[in-house]
Amino acid sequence: KAFDRFHELQAQWRAAGPVPASDATDLQMTYKFLIDKFYDFIKINRELQDLDQRRNLDAKLMLCEQAEELMLEPSVNVAFRKIYALQDKWRETGPVPREKKDEIWDRFKAACDKIFEKRREYEQQFDEKRKANLALKTEMCEQAEAMKPGDNARHKDWQEVTEKLLALQAAWRKAGHAG
Repeated sequence: KAFDRFHELQAQWRAAGPVPASDATDLQMTYKFLIDKFYDFIKINRELQDLDQRRNLDAKLMLCEQAEELMLEPSVNVAFRKIYALQDKWRETGPVPREKKDEIWDRFKAACDKIFEKRREYEQQFDEKRKANLALKTEMCEQAEAMKPGDNARHKDWQEVTEKLLALQAAWRKAGHAG
């Protein structure tokens, strides 16, 4: 926007036409001074932008290192929560130099992808375990339904069924979550 406005002003300057000779030198010197000032301002802005991008690059490199360290985290759930926090920090961190942009993003994304793959494997194993627990608990339900003393049951028969049912109940608790 600044360059567009600058070029508009230059076009207006050229279109203004001649000025009295007594003012021409002074006006020309002022014009040149202001042009130099504009370019100095642009140079300072670019230098600050470069500095900011280098700082952002350092911050994103640190985020990459932290994401890569999460691959060693024994708890999948902890790693998963932390990777989301790192992704938020990544989005909050400003731009990096263009020549490093793709390289640094690929590095961060690769670390995130490995964490997500680890999470998918964990969930798949959990689902398989849950299905096995469901089959086991279904079998226990069938056993419990089959447990009943005969029509002419004595006290001893009831005690045996109760003990078997209590043992089955303990096994139920140990079996784990079935969904």
